[in-house]
Amino acid sequence: MYRLRILVNGNPVPIYRDYASGTDWIEARNGTRYEIEVRNDSYNRILSVVSVDGLNVINGKHEDPLSAPGYILHSHNNIKIPGWKISSDDVKEFYFTSQGQSYSAKLGADLSNTGVIAAAIYKEKITWTYTTSYYPQPWVYPTIKSIQPQWVNDNTLYSSSGSSSGGILRSSLSSDVPVTAFAMSSAPIQEPKLGTGSGVVADFKTHTTSFGERQLETILILYYGTKEELLRRGIKLQPEGLPRPFSNGTGYCPNVWNNNPAKAGFFCKVKTLNGKIIAEIKNASRHY
Repeated sequence: MYRLRILVNGNPVPIYRDYASGTDWIEARNGTRYEIEVRNDSYNRILSVVSVDGLNVINGKHEDPLSAPGYILHSHNNIKIPGWKISSDDVKEFYFTSQGQSYSAKLGADLSNTGVIAAAIYKEKITWTYTTSYYPQPWVYPTIKSIQPQWVNDNTLYSSSGSSSGGILRSSLSSDVPVTAFAMSSAPIQEPKLGTGSGVVADFKTHTTSFGERQLETILILYYGTKEELLRRGIKLQPEGLPRPFSNGTGYCPNVWNNNPAKAGFFCKVKTLNGKIIAEIKNASRHY
């Protein structure tokens, strides 16, 4: 229902599962620019609070996502975040670099948080209110004339909170539960050697709007590291150099007959059983 992907040159990079720690990983290559894609396949408007290396991508702070700024996605929509937000119109692009040159290092932030990209997904909490109106009970015909028909006045107010749906944490979560309770619990992870830098300025226009009371749906987490680190964890990477089923070409199939004059066109005779020619086909170098 919700998806977090990393795009390089507009294409999603492979995500590998580390079954020993129950975490998802991507291979990071030094100097490579990337975008963060968050997709909302639900029927609700959501708020996506995105962090890179433990820092919010909008204000650059390490803070609780319950109160941090984020990006709003409408139903069945997605967003591609190209970098750190520096104004309402611009960002500084994400790219993989060494820890010492990362954005976190330049801000003096905790470098132990480098190597992770996450999105906390919230939906707006909805409170449904129900009320009843005056309604009569069916007439009861008494056997004693002094007994009058009885009426019931039920005007009690009922309310219930809308439950969450579609996330990994589902309806057991609510916005008043500390997010730290859902942090990934696994064996200690070795400090990654790469971080995310703050690159060139790029256009990314946004505007400020409001979002209702937050109700946590899920937290999507991707760790990244070098190829050597992933192999050291026992992660089998996708082999390189395999045949590609599709290329980036466009248009129609090339006409090999026209490209080769020696084979341009052909001559075909159709015969009956008695050997008589009943049809001839010439110059068949066109679309069929």
